[in-house]
Amino acid sequence: MIAGCLVLKYFEELVGFAGGILDVLTPLLLGCVIAYILNIVLRFLEKHFQVPQKQKWLASWKRPVCILLDLGIIVLILTAVVGLVLPEIVNSAKLLGESIPTVINDVINFLSLHAVEFPEIQEYLKDFQLNWPKILENMLGFATSGIGSLFSSAITIAGEVFGGVVNLGLGFIFAIYLLANKERIWEQMGRLCRAYLPKRVREVGLEFLQLTDDTFSSFLVGQCTEAVILGVLCTIGMLLLRLPYAVMTGVVVGVTALVPIVGAFLGAALGAFMILIVDPMKALIFLVFLVILQQLEENLIYPRVVGSSVGLPGIWVLAAVTVGGGLAGVLGMLVGVPLAATIYKWIGRRTRLRLEMIGNTKK
Repeated sequence: MIAGCLVLKYFEELVGFAGGILDVLTPLLLGCVIAYILNIVLRFLEKHFQVPQKQKWLASWKRPVCILLDLGIIVLILTAVVGLVLPEIVNSAKLLGESIPTVINDVINFLSLHAVEFPEIQEYLKDFQLNWPKILENMLGFATSGIGSLFSSAITIAGEVFGGVVNLGLGFIFAIYLLANKERIWEQMGRLCRAYLPKRVREVGLEFLQLTDDTFSSFLVGQCTEAVILGVLCTIGMLLLRLPYAVMTGVVVGVTALVPIVGAFLGAALGAFMILIVDPMKALIFLVFLVILQQLEENLIYPRVVGSSVGLPGIWVLAAVTVGGGLAGVLGMLVGVPLAATIYKWIGRRTRLRLEMIGNTKK
């Protein structure tokens, strides 16, 4: 009772204190997440990295070589994605900036030709001319007048970006350390648990951790596989339909497909917007094609690749994405589904064991 009153009284201070601790631990937590993701690929590489019997000295190099290969694969994938998407986005932005004055003038001319019934509007449109040099001059003047606030905002953003880069770098270093010493760290954690936790708690905790690891690993592998399949099918379909930005749009659709449910709409919106700049009719064709492709993906690809491994009903997937996105944004959407699946499986397993125990007791 007293503790609850103290928590309510000093709630803001406690939240601030917890936020400060979380900021300090951010690189370590980020390193744990990176290490877990990299470990999925690392286990595959170490499983297929066979050391010859006559060259046992290579065994000591197995872990470092596999870690370097793991990092190389991740860097190669990120470089390919950025290299395919970024140039097309820059070109589309340039094309959009060049086409805005033409589009506005076309709209004005169209309205002028079809405004015969409204002479006042027609006269107004005839006199309405956009002086683009004057508009750019006004914009430059506005930017100059607000240079002080812009400079301070730029410094703030640069500081946040620099802090994020530092945290990411420290996280990567910590992740490499975890991967290089994962067996030793796991053994130390086991000894610590055996020393201070009861046997029943250890068994239940280990069971939950194993279930969590299986669910998250299956989800990540299945989600990445499904995203690659969807991106490849989207690219092939767009090439056959002769739609612009086929490779770039396929990459965007594949990347956004990593986010369950919401990613499909996000990928469709981004792809349609890019194509709309070039040809509105082709953007409509793309939307129809993508709707058909996503129906194929939801009914055939996703259940076989991801659905069976996660084992979470659709209603709970939607709830997990909604709650996770509200709490932690895109990261919450990604983590929400496997976390909800883990809890769902855990509750189902414990409920089944409990009912079996009650049934045996009644007998």
